[in-house]
Amino acid sequence: MAILTLEDRVERYSRQYHALQNDPQLATDNGMPGKAYFIDDSEVLSIPRDDGDCRYPYGREGFNFWAYTSGYMHGNEGLFSLFLRASEGQEPKIAFFAGLPEKGTGLYSRIPLLAVPRLNDEAELNICRYTVFSRCAAYYITEWADFLAAVRIFVNADHEMIFTIWPVTGLSNPNRSFCHLSSIPSSPMTSLKMPNIAGSGR
Repeated sequence: MAILTLEDRVERYSRQYHALQNDPQLATDNGMPGKAYFIDDSEVLSIPRDDGDCRYPYGREGFNFWAYTSGYMHGNEGLFSLFLRASEGQEPKIAFFAGLPEKGTGLYSRIPLLAVPRLNDEAELNICRYTVFSRCAAYYITEWADFLAAVRIFVNADHEMIFTIWPVTGLSNPNRSFCHLSSIPSSPMTSLKMPNIAGSGR
């Protein structure tokens, strides 16, 4: 079996998401309660909703990490919590944003790369967000117009949480876009990686 790159995975998940949205029978055949769907390789695609949340456990040898469809997440090792758990409705403890230049204004539109936090000016943008839970990692994917980006999260053998941002694609001027990570605590147990893909904004 060929090893998929992160880019390959994100593009495959995008195709599967749109197939589910455009084919009611496929969605029914693969659907579970709570806007969750089985897709290839025993992975689950989950869409954020207002009446609940889905989560999947990741962790190793006593280190626990829970990733939620909404973008909330928390981790602990025994009594030590890497970051405090946010209650539903609170601001998340970890957040990722992309900034997209607005034509002719010199300003940027802020696009959260997770379903939380929710911004007041976001409803009219018609942003699509969905989460894919695989056995080894969670993938948070954001689509809007010709914009596509993803955040991958997994726990490695050293109990480190690894966050990887797959760069923004489909932008008319990607060198003027940026990605921003907010609220991550300074800790040897966290790491952020951003692939060096030509033409990607940071």
